[in-house]
This record gives sequence, C-alpha cells and structure tokens, in this order.
Amino acid sequence: FNVSRGGKYISEKTKESSYGSRFVDNVAEFFRMKYPDLKGFNRRGLYRMKQFFELYKDDEVVEFALSGSLSPTMVSEYTLKLTDKNLLQKKLKEYIEIAKEEVETNEKNEKRILPVFGVGPIYVISCLILTIGGLALDYYGFLEMGKIHKAQIFMYIIGIFLIIGGITLWIKSVLFQKIGAEVKKGNLITTGVYSIVRNPIYSAFLFIFTGILFLACNLYLLLLPFIFWIYLTILIKCTEEKWLKEKFDDEYMMYLQKVNRVIPWFRKK
Repeated sequence: FNVSRGGKYISEKTKESSYGSRFVDNVAEFFRMKYPDLKGFNRRGLYRMKQFFELYKDDEVVEFALSGSLSPTMVSEYTLKLTDKNLLQKKLKEYIEIAKEEVETNEKNEKRILPVFGVGPIYVISCLILTIGGLALDYYGFLEMGKIHKAQIFMYIIGIFLIIGGITLWIKSVLFQKIGAEVKKGNLITTGVYSIVRNPIYSAFLFIFTGILFLACNLYLLLLPFIFWIYLTILIKCTEEKWLKEKFDDEYMMYLQKVNRVIPWFRKK
C-alpha cells in the first residue's frame, strides 16, 4: 500500500455515489481498529494522500518517487511544507536517489548466494591436521607426562559419546535437513537441529575431533578442543555471521540471540 495507489483508490471511491464522503472516515476507522500502531492512516492522512494524488497524478517525477512506496506521513508533511512544486520535486529526487541505493543493496543481498560449505573446509582441515599432529606426538612418546592411566574407561565413554553425538549432528543437518540445498535456495534454516545450535556441522566436527582426543587419554591433548572452539568462534564471527547479517538482517539477529553458536542447547525464549 503506497501513496500513489492509496491516493488514487480513495479519490476514485469518494467520487462514486455508493461510497460518498463517508468513505474516508470508514477507511480511517478500519485502520484504527485493525492496525492501531500504523501511522499516517487517520482521516487527515488519508485526505492528504487523496489531495496529493489529485494534485500530482500527472507529474512524472512525483509519480516515480511514489512508486518507491514513500511513507504516507512523510509525503503528507512535504505536501504541506513544500507548496512550491519545484521544491517538492527537488526533495523527492533526493529521496529517489536514497531509495534506489537501498533497493539495489537489498536486491544484492537477496540474490547473494552464500557458499554451501562456508569456511567449513578451512576449519575441518586445520583441526584435522592439529588432531593428527597431537596424536602423532602422543604415539611417539613426546607427551608421556600427560597420560591418564587411572581414568581410561571414563575417557573412553566420553570420547565415544562425543563421536556419536557429532555423527548424529552431521546426519541430521546434512542428510535430514539437506542444508546444501537450502543454502543454494538462499534460505535461513532455523528449525530442526538448527533450533538448538546455529552451526551444527561445525559442532559435529568439533565433537568428533574432541572425542578422538579423549580416546587418546592424554591430558595435554585435551587442550586442543579449547583451541578448536576459540578458532571456530573467531572464524565464524569474521565470515559467515557477517554474511548472514547482511543477507537476512533482523531475521538473523533474532535467531542469533536465541540459539547458541556451537554448543547445542535449548532455544532461548
């Protein structure tokens, strides 16, 4: 509903005998009852829209500006303040330029296709190298002082639990929810496993690598998961989260506030 269409509609309906002068009052009452927080649609605002349309309906500059869906309140105010048609055209031209830039930016963001794998390959390969390197150092006896002999069963249980949890997260996010296809469509996924963690695939690899390190039963190696977590946090904040904020704006900001980045947990209300 923009000023051009609204003004035209009101102008045409008030001229019809079946509607008459009460039409504007009825429309204003409708907006007051149904949309009490909506500004600019009271009796005065609607009449301004009607007058604006009737005065400038043949003006190409004004018509072009109105096609950008300028707010009724703003147009009404400038109609009152700028009775000089040239000044009004100048002001609207300024808004046209601003509107065009905003539209172009929004269109770019909407059309922008995020990479399917994101920074995943960089993160996974980096963590894999560190994990293999740590296990190699442990195997060749360089980390002998960190060995945990008395709690091996406990470490095995935790390790297996983390590996199973990681595999489950990966299956749910990749195979069940088909995240690759959704990313290609440009959709923001916030349901299913994505309702408890924003980056379940990264979480999956973090859990798997951590589980493998627990199986080694070496205290020194358990420092690596903290490095993985810090590295992942910095990497995502500097890349994917910035991309998603640009593309989805408020929708992603609300999602970000309610769901954890890496550690699965209940959605915040």
